[in-house]
Amino acid sequence: MIKKLICTVTLLLSIGAVAQDFEELMMVVADDRDTEDRLGWSCDIDGDFAVVGAYADDYGATNPNMGSVYVYERIDGEWIQIQKLSNSDQDDYDRFGWDVEIKGDFIIVGAYGEDHDTDDGATMSKAGSAYIFERGDDGLWDEVQKLVASDRAADDEFGWSVSIHGTTAIVGAHNDDKNAFGMGYFYHAGSAYIFDREDDGSWTETQKIVASDRSPGTEYAPDHEDWNDRFGESVAIWNDYIVVGGPFASKAYAFERSGDVWTEVAFLTFPGISWLDRAAPVDIDSTTIILGAQTEDLNADMEESIMNSGGAAVFTRTGGTWSYLQRLSPADRDAGDHFGISVGIDGEYIVVGAHSDNHDEDGGDEIENTGSVYIFELQDDGTYEELIKLDASDRAIDDELGISVAISENTIIAGAFQQDENPDGETYLEDAGAAYFYTNLEGGGGGGDCEDVFYSQEIDICDGEEIVVGGSVYDETGIYTDVIVTDEGCDSIVTTILEVAEEISIEQEFFICDGESITVGDVTYDETGFYIDELISEAGCDSLVFTFLEVADPVDTDVDVDEALLEAVLDDAEYQWITCDPFEIIDGATSQAFIAEESGEYAVIITDGECTDTSDCHTIVIDDDPGSGIGESAFSASISVFPNPSNGSFVINGEMLNGANIRIYNSIGAIVYENIANSNSHTVAITNQAAGIYVLRVTSEHGSKIEKINLK
Repeated sequence: MIKKLICTVTLLLSIGAVAQDFEELMMVVADDRDTEDRLGWSCDIDGDFAVVGAYADDYGATNPNMGSVYVYERIDGEWIQIQKLSNSDQDDYDRFGWDVEIKGDFIIVGAYGEDHDTDDGATMSKAGSAYIFERGDDGLWDEVQKLVASDRAADDEFGWSVSIHGTTAIVGAHNDDKNAFGMGYFYHAGSAYIFDREDDGSWTETQKIVASDRSPGTEYAPDHEDWNDRFGESVAIWNDYIVVGGPFASKAYAFERSGDVWTEVAFLTFPGISWLDRAAPVDIDSTTIILGAQTEDLNADMEESIMNSGGAAVFTRTGGTWSYLQRLSPADRDAGDHFGISVGIDGEYIVVGAHSDNHDEDGGDEIENTGSVYIFELQDDGTYEELIKLDASDRAIDDELGISVAISENTIIAGAFQQDENPDGETYLEDAGAAYFYTNLEGGGGGGDCEDVFYSQEIDICDGEEIVVGGSVYDETGIYTDVIVTDEGCDSIVTTILEVAEEISIEQEFFICDGESITVGDVTYDETGFYIDELISEAGCDSLVFTFLEVADPVDTDVDVDEALLEAVLDDAEYQWITCDPFEIIDGATSQAFIAEESGEYAVIITDGECTDTSDCHTIVIDDDPGSGIGESAFSASISVFPNPSNGSFVINGEMLNGANIRIYNSIGAIVYENIANSNSHTVAITNQAAGIYVLRVTSEHGSKIEKINLK
């Protein structure tokens, strides 16, 4: 049957047109700005809220580099500071705000220089921490939890990088020396820690991840210690995917969540890069990862080398597989631009910072280290093309615009952490810092008829089915881009990630014990056989399940009872004798036979291979008369034992003894002697046994006799 999944135009009426241009909307500074606060070192944006870090904010001359984070809200098209965040246990050189991210109602802030554990004790220099803030009913963010690593150590710098998405957060510790199990010391190999939000609102560390190829570095030596892997220098998370940058490993690492476990699934490298190129900044969105390398020398075609011009690489995901797509470099690249110092992605746009760029958007008006930001747009062929270069309207020397960047829908934020002047250009404060907002004014960021938003969908179908998006029909796994015109005449881009599931055939084998059963789908089986079932897979596709079932024979639980002697009929099994009322395990009674020393009900638990069953209960009555055998019968009248007691050597006599089976059991039912009498007189020697009471059992076609044997 063909299933048609139709992506209708009405679904996209609120999406709007493809953005064609971005313009500076406004510049913001802190309302309490001061010299060398360095606002803009980090930044992020999500919808109508943005956060900007100022890791060097001092809170007065005596409190250096405590750090802070400022929250801005878009109100009537303008970005207004609504809150300043600080950590509840702030201290000198915490560098709170070194990295930040906002998603929905949560903000996470890194403070790599923080020294204390969650109880404000256990001081470890630069062990690092991170803080989670949650928006309350009053619309403001409150600190809800401080995060530290379970295996924290001095100089790990936990909190150097942070990311949050949904109920999962990740924190990088790029100087950590130990592997996921707290062992395997590699100097500054780096790690990252994953935290999940519990039902009660608390955040719990659930996993530590490291690179599968972690190492001490490309050129490990005392004078090159800082060149070690540094896995965790950057992190980013989107739903069930994580990407982690390791600048001196020359790659980034992709992880995927399956159930509750994150597993490394790919190395992300791009051609021509070396460990000196510092591939570190990362961002991820749906099926795309962007990786920056600020000191990369080659252009996008790998044909022209310009020292430290910088570069970036794009990787895309099809199903669960990540693959390299392309290199990015700006059209006006120049030596020392450091393009790739920061990266961001949202939908059809990639934004890359070049904090040391000297030129304006037209490639002229050279100002040293003023900085710039580049925007790349997704094309119909699935690649990205440079759309526009952005600079600051008040650009000045050493502002370093682009040291941090982020994008949400049609709005971009970029930090300029060494900017000196306020928006009016009236108050000069050296390195106070600022952040700049850019928007596509035609796409809804400040006016126009069309909103600059995109639509992305992931669809799973079965082999033989198809989907319809606009006027296009797709029936193969792939990533597809369609432009749909809304009723307002706006163009909307629909990105479809299509996974076509193949027909599934499963073979399975089961071995069960008698009385057990298995269930396949809605059917239960309890007999040996071969079964075929037709089920529906998670993707909604038909699947065939072939089941080979073997049911073991019932365990033979029969017991021979002869007066006080009980013996399981089944040989070569495992045994455990028990009392029935009350139920108790009899310590040491694990032989095939058991001798009851007192009256009662007894049974045996028998394990034969993988199957276990319990016998019926058997009632035993003990005759304690020492002058007689244990329940003598007519056959026993012809049998005598002399001497008894003995030292282990004695003679058994009887007119019908010839051919009889002779067994002697110890107190726990183990056989210590067994033989066949070849005459009517048989000599037994068990002098190697310990003193105590033993049981003699003589059986023949004529009957049986049970006799207590006392060894002195």
